[in-house]
Amino acid sequence: MSVRDSAGITIVENEVAPDTAFTLTEELRIGALDTEGPELLTDVIKVLPTPRGDIVVANGGSVSARVFDPDGRFLREFGARGEGPAELNWLNAMRVVGDTVLLIDWQGVGKVVRFTTGGDFVTSLTMRQPDGHTLQPTAHDGASWLANYTPPHEPRVLEFGEARDRVHTVHRYDWGTAELGPRVYSRVAHSVYGTESGTSTADSGHFTRFMAETPFDGSGRWYIASPRDYEVQVMGPDGLERIVRRTIERIPVDAEAIAAIRDAAISVIDTMTGLSPDRRREQAERLGERLDVRGRLPYPPFVPPIRAILAGPAGDIWVARADGPDFATVEGGALFRGLSNLPTAPIVWDVFGADGRLRGSVTTPAFVRLDAVSGNQAWGVAIDDFDVPYVVRFQLEAAP
Repeated sequence: MSVRDSAGITIVENEVAPDTAFTLTEELRIGALDTEGPELLTDVIKVLPTPRGDIVVANGGSVSARVFDPDGRFLREFGARGEGPAELNWLNAMRVVGDTVLLIDWQGVGKVVRFTTGGDFVTSLTMRQPDGHTLQPTAHDGASWLANYTPPHEPRVLEFGEARDRVHTVHRYDWGTAELGPRVYSRVAHSVYGTESGTSTADSGHFTRFMAETPFDGSGRWYIASPRDYEVQVMGPDGLERIVRRTIERIPVDAEAIAAIRDAAISVIDTMTGLSPDRRREQAERLGERLDVRGRLPYPPFVPPIRAILAGPAGDIWVARADGPDFATVEGGALFRGLSNLPTAPIVWDVFGADGRLRGSVTTPAFVRLDAVSGNQAWGVAIDDFDVPYVVRFQLEAAP
């Protein structure tokens, strides 16, 4: 590992080295088939801790947030389905920022409802702005709120293989006046590639490459993953502060990889017994057509090495790798996760300290999704043998 400075930017290079192996030990579980009341969860959208250690669960089935204390005891619930100021039609995402909980509905016109962690309603806003942009407050950097600002979609025909980047920006935001302030960051959120020349007036149905989600830490710093290399950019109030890199062997997107992904995805489709055999065959055929197009596109020649990033309050980061333990199984399963949105195969996470130094790696089992990390703790959701979701808190420990 090496650390150097370049024009005021710290660059941390983590070279190839034997990993320190960690394991995740379950230390708390909330919910299961034999529970009832608020502990019985349905469609868990997100699990996030508060600064004091309480656990906030975004429960999509009830369109509400349920709060449990650090020992898993139920404390309160807030939010509901409806049209009122404190209500949403759907619950698609949640953020916990200090003593604030944001419940987010992306569907329709979109809506963000703000509560305190104590369950008191504060205010709400419509995400769709008059200029067509989409606004979503999401973090606080100690000076002001930060909001994701998404430009309106402008469909157009793309030539085969033509790339179009869609850029999201982050601006300062004032809840009191609902005014948007200056831009702080910008990044490519996803890229669209033309697959059918001249046959559509919209590019939304074409091949899309989404980048890893960009989390914020407790100080409002933003963590951006490179779509090509194992690199995380740490953006602070004054711009780029640190670059964290790791050298790994990249996986080419070639005919062999495409075939392996197809086989893995079809094996997932075959487990969907709720679909008729004809419907499963139809899904498999559509999947094959999509993967064939992907194999013929000029980009990407390699699998983006970073699948996801989680940032802890102090700036420690966990990076989900796309290179193991079985790339084809992980990638194929990701195409058909179902309503639970849980990975169907194990995921390898690299664990970095707040200084960007690699501490080691840990593998999460299939059907476990991590949503938040802090130091040696991680929070997420899993499903039991009867496909009932439950919340879990893990402790990171050195492997024996």
